[in-house]
Amino acid sequence: MRLDKTTGVAALVLAGFVVVAEARTITVDCNAGQKIGTRMFFALPGDTLLVSGICNEQVVLEAHKLELTLDGQGTAEIRAPNVGQSAVVIRARGTVLRGFRITGGLHGVHVRDGGHAIIDGNVVEGNAEDGIHVGDAASAGIVNNTVRGNGEDGIGISDNSSARVGFLSNQDAAPSPNVIDANGRGGVTVNRSANARIAGNSFTGNGDYAVRLVRGAQADVVGNDMNNNLGGIQITQNSTATITDTGDGAAAFLSARNTGTNQQFGVLCLQAGFIRGVIAPLTGLIGRLSTDASCVTSQIGPLAP
Repeated sequence: MRLDKTTGVAALVLAGFVVVAEARTITVDCNAGQKIGTRMFFALPGDTLLVSGICNEQVVLEAHKLELTLDGQGTAEIRAPNVGQSAVVIRARGTVLRGFRITGGLHGVHVRDGGHAIIDGNVVEGNAEDGIHVGDAASAGIVNNTVRGNGEDGIGISDNSSARVGFLSNQDAAPSPNVIDANGRGGVTVNRSANARIAGNSFTGNGDYAVRLVRGAQADVVGNDMNNNLGGIQITQNSTATITDTGDGAAAFLSARNTGTNQQFGVLCLQAGFIRGVIAPLTGLIGRLSTDASCVTSQIGPLAP
């Protein structure tokens, strides 16, 4: 089964025959007792599920549910029925998830097991661990969301996964910023050989550093505004951060400096971390940069406020 993206037509190949079907809109009214999962059973690649109401269910997109759009229209809610389960689990590829309030789960949205999703314009709050988690060789584009008040990280990216946070393409003329506030740990944590590009976002009042790179992670962290977090950017355990001038000749926001004042340091680099780029004007109340002897720095620029 494949989708012709230029025509919005799905083609199903069965025993040498091609059956062509127009991409459809499937309505889901949770207030009337309908379930996203039940209605999604009949969806084909390219279909959109147009959701309304409060949906008390765990929504799971298994790997065979390719190229579906779930649209909450800015008002629908997905409330996990069990805090031990993530509210939305995405193993499929080509998923678009937009316009929902997502709450009450272990993670709000968990993209995993090689899945790929665009997560756009949601409010993800009040989940026990991460608001959005991308793990186990999955990938995601995360834009225009408000991610706040989750128990651990606003966004976690781990285990050989990758994500773009704040934009989708080098050809974007401007960022599509996420607001990442008041999460119990970091704003974005990149962990265990994962990689990310984090650009143009707002981080305020997170319990740890706004962006944390740990255990061999790599990230470009550019053009973000970071204020009143524990700190700005933390790089530890053989992780690498480029914080200005990504060198790809793309839009200006992809090489802009990070800004803001935080409670500890603008940048903390420990345990064989590597940081490249100019830190200023990002700073902290204790100082702009703190390193141990194993940290490697390049082009860090002036350290005075």
